[in-house]
Amino acid sequence: MAVQNTLKLFVKYLSDWYCDAYNVSQDSFLENNDIDKLKFMKLAFFVAASRKEDSALLKDRDIKFHALQYGPVELDWYDLIKDNESPIQISNYSLTINFNKEELQTLIDDGIEQDFKRLREINSELIKYDSFKLVDLSHKWLSWKSAYKIAELKGQRKEIIEKSTIINDFQYYR
Repeated sequence: MAVQNTLKLFVKYLSDWYCDAYNVSQDSFLENNDIDKLKFMKLAFFVAASRKEDSALLKDRDIKFHALQYGPVELDWYDLIKDNESPIQISNYSLTINFNKEELQTLIDDGIEQDFKRLREINSELIKYDSFKLVDLSHKWLSWKSAYKIAELKGQRKEIIEKSTIINDFQYYR
């Protein structure tokens, strides 16, 4: 699946979760939400990790999380959301989409939907956490700690987090 399509699917299920959690409409979500870059990237990591080896996102060969200072980041997604031409953009304050919002409702992927469903079962309130609470939570994960320590030892700012270490990690969601 192309990275951009996977990102659109992710945003669809993220917006559904947000609307359910805050009891708002899709229009309200699109007009006003607190999904900044940090929050988006941490939630992407937690959603991907939630079903371990069954995760559709972790099975996707194009999805690769990297350990950076503020936690795990999917760099291809990060580059897309910063691009002014991208259909999905995230500022330091909120997420916006630049494609037909009705398209959000037509996007379906059972695997990604199941990843979200599992995380919502684990901690449905996670969507309400602020960015830095999510960063603190991601910093508890050994998969992030180990990869980031390797980056530091190499004198670099990032290191790939092996999917197997995410799958086998003790997972923190609270």
